[in-house]
Amino acid sequence: MYFTEDELFLISIYDTGDRKSTIDEISGVQQYLEEDETGLAELMESVLKKLRDISDEDYLELDLIPDFLV
Repeated sequence: MYFTEDELFLISIYDTGDRKSTIDEISGVQQYLEEDETGLAELMESVLKKLRDISDEDYLELDLIPDFLV
């Protein structure tokens, strides 16, 4: 599964250490988005779909450290 840099950055913000809890965290934030935050809403939907489609093992292999922190 391919994640964009923006998707990986979003995941890293809400990462709890496991795939299911990270999905729950991102899903929980969606309810607070404003109507004009369509770009962020679309990004979150894309991330959630991809996270639901990968295994827990694949999740643990994601590189969630943004390049600017390395």
